[in-house]
Formats: sequence, C-alpha cells, structure tokens
Amino acid sequence: MVNQKNTLKSSKSFSRNPAVEVLRYVGAVGIVWFHLNGPTAWIGHAALEVFIILSVVFALRTGEAWSRRRVLWIWVFWSAVYAAMKIVQAVALGTLVTDEFEWWMLLTGPSLPLWFLPFIYVANGLAVAYVQNVKWPPIVEGIIFGIISSGLVLALKFLPIPLAQWALGFAAVLAAITVFRAMQGNWIALLLWMVPIVLIREELLILAVPIATAALVCTLKTEAIWPSIVGQLALPVYLLHSGVSSVTKLHGSVTGIIAVVFISTILGFVLLRAPVIRSYL
Repeated sequence: MVNQKNTLKSSKSFSRNPAVEVLRYVGAVGIVWFHLNGPTAWIGHAALEVFIILSVVFALRTGEAWSRRRVLWIWVFWSAVYAAMKIVQAVALGTLVTDEFEWWMLLTGPSLPLWFLPFIYVANGLAVAYVQNVKWPPIVEGIIFGIISSGLVLALKFLPIPLAQWALGFAAVLAAITVFRAMQGNWIALLLWMVPIVLIREELLILAVPIATAALVCTLKTEAIWPSIVGQLALPVYLLHSGVSSVTKLHGSVTGIIAVVFISTILGFVLLRAPVIRSYL
C-alpha cells in the first residue's frame, strides 16, 4: 500500500481549481437559500456537505493537521459581532439580554451558522491525523465508514443542537476521506461507502458527494481571475447573511433571499478590501 503520509506531503503544491472556486460560491448561496427557507431548501442544505468535503480533501492534500488556526480567530471575531448585535437588539426591544442567548451558543457561537468554523478546524485536524496514521485497506474502510455515516444520519432526529449539526458534519468528513481515497485510485471504496447512504435515502449526501467529487477531479484550466474572486466571496456570504437577514428583515420569499445574497455579496466584496476586516473573512 502507498505510504499515505508521503502521498499527502507530495501533494502540497496544487493550483486552485476554478470549478471548486465557483462551486464554493454557489454552495454559499445554497446555504443562504436553506437558512432562509427557500423552496426545496434541502438542496441548499446539501451545499454544507459539499463545503465540508472540499475543505477536508484540501486539508488531506496538504497533509497539515491542526495548522489552520485562522478559522478559529474568524469564529471568535464573528461570535463577538453577533453577540453584540443580540445585545443591541435586546436593548432596543426592551427585553432581557439573557433571552437572546442559548447554552449551545457556547459551542457554536451566537449565530447558529457559525458552528461550521470550529467544527471544520477539528474535522480537518482529525481527518489528516487519521489518514497519516491509520492504514486500513480502502475497501474495508469504505464499508465501515459508510455504515458509520448512515448511523450518524439516522441519529439526527434524536440529537439536539449542536450534536445534530456535528453528526451530519462528521458523516461528510468520512465521505471526504473516502473521496480522497477514491482520487488516489480506490473508487470501489467510494461506491461501497455510498451503498448504505443510498439504502437509507440520505438525500443530502447522495447529492453532495458526486457534486464535490466531480469538482475535485475537474481538470478545467483558465487564465481568468474571476473564479478565484467568486470563490473568495463564499465565506463572506456565509458569515454575513444571518446578520443581513436580521437587519433587513428579508427572509422567507424568493425575492427576499435573492436580496440577502446580493447584499451579502456586495458587502463581502467591500469588506475583503478593508485592511482589518479582511483577515476575518
């Protein structure tokens, strides 16, 4: 079997994939669509699984576990921003500040979508450490991971916030490791991973895994810079949309969701050029 640690280290020099960059932004729009209850919102929810798969696979390519601490500073910064917004809202409405906060916000942040940031830091670290140190046959691994992933999905209905988010997230992490193995030539492992997912009809992963895999293996090359610019806007749209929706009261309708996406995109574009704020986007 190929030494996974050496394979990971030899893969550090990879160029940006324009298909992945565009998919990141489209995925961010999908997540806004889901959070604001657009029609067929579950399709937008699948974008979160795509994000996790892409992030974990890229972490596995670099082979650097626990190295992306910047994501934690982004979480701290935006947790402070949304906490301040909640306090201001409570004061403006004359309600108790404590009514604005829940216990689970200690683990996710004051805005639920922020849960993704500390989660992906831990997920990337664990995934890289696992691939570097555990040497199961890929086919066996695919079967076991498929069973575990389906079990995590089935447990969702019984889990509270944030355990439900983490369970679905870790199912996507196992998918990402299997996709990484497939890209090394072990495609049967990925097919075996999919079997229990298909049997329990887990629509999110059934949709997310092929989309993420197709983008990752895409060999499209372009000299244009717009895919990179679009990709950079994905995280700002994800981070800003909750605040934009709360302030503007735009949600629930297709027109409102499109407006939130547009405002979040423009605001993100501006903030990415602000010397201080861009470090947290």
